[in-house]
Amino acid sequence: MSQQAPPTLMLEKIIGRGSYGVVHRAVAGGQRVAVKVVPRGPDNDETVRKEVALLWPLRHPCIVQLLAAFEQPFERQDSSWIVLELCDAGSVLDLVARRGALSEAETCAVCTAALRGLEH
Repeated sequence: MSQQAPPTLMLEKIIGRGSYGVVHRAVAGGQRVAVKVVPRGPDNDETVRKEVALLWPLRHPCIVQLLAAFEQPFERQDSSWIVLELCDAGSVLDLVARRGALSEAETCAVCTAALRGLEH
């Protein structure tokens, strides 16, 4: 990863945990973002490299935008940081957990957006 950390990146609360990292809500340059922090290691490094290579060239309203990627220690451990567009509403699964089943029109809108992102 060749980018440097945004000059004013401030982590806020943890908003998710994945199979290989922790996601924080953060602010970078006045913009609310999501920051995935992944401990360095052979398996994790390869996974992060692939994720960054996949997302970096993609620019589409239906795809979460990668804003920056860099390496920097976190809690005294070498880590990779991936700065992404923040989706405040969460995932579709989060929405269903909060509200219950989606209507047919909502399901259609979600599927259409997903397919547009995949088509890109």
